[in-house]
Amino acid sequence: MLKTRDILIKALFGLMGAGLAYLLVYTLTYLPNGYELVSKQQGVLHIQEYNLVGLKEDKIKWQPPSEEEDWRLKALKTKIPNLMVSYFILFTSIFITLFLTLYESSKGKRIIGDLIASGLTVLFAFLTLLRNLDRIKELL
Repeated sequence: MLKTRDILIKALFGLMGAGLAYLLVYTLTYLPNGYELVSKQQGVLHIQEYNLVGLKEDKIKWQPPSEEEDWRLKALKTKIPNLMVSYFILFTSIFITLFLTLYESSKGKRIIGDLIASGLTVLFAFLTLLRNLDRIKELL
């Protein structure tokens, strides 16, 4: 009975973490150093840029320098929405790590192994996000 309760509590923490991350990324549009695709028109993208704190900075009106570079337009159309998914995964892993660490430490368990595993998960999500941000900056 206690094992089932423990699994249900951890599943609830997972849902709470995903819910908070969804609220943060998709509802509040918190994208530190990120980009958001505002509108797509024929051959022109309007992109909202965010600073390190996550506040709106500049709107970029971007179009390929030549017709030969239409591939950049198509790549940006897919990379920028995928960036929001990367932020969602990062924030979800951070929130779940936080909730589970607090839960396990309140039970008096040693949490060093869990912290290492969770830290690696957060690190992997962060490195994926950085790679996506670099790729978008190269395309712009």
